[in-house]
Amino acid sequence: MSRNYLVCEGCVQPLDVSDRYYPGIDCVLCIRCAPTFMDLLTEPTAFVESDDDGVPLSREKREAMLDAHIAAGGHPQDSMATRAVE
Repeated sequence: MSRNYLVCEGCVQPLDVSDRYYPGIDCVLCIRCAPTFMDLLTEPTAFVESDDDGVPLSREKREAMLDAHIAAGGHPQDSMATRAVE
């Protein structure tokens, strides 16, 4: 069952129930278009504070997010699309 209200901003495909997605500031990205955890270091200006989208995340916070993902058994190239459409 498609959730037509959720459409990937990158490839314009509708997301279906159980599809993973990445919630951006003002868009939704599918698993293929979402950033990877490595992008936390290679694309630093793409990540902002959750309570103020005008303030980029500090390098320390971005590194901590990557480190936590790796410590949990993840890989740097894993997609950050972790939420599932319900």
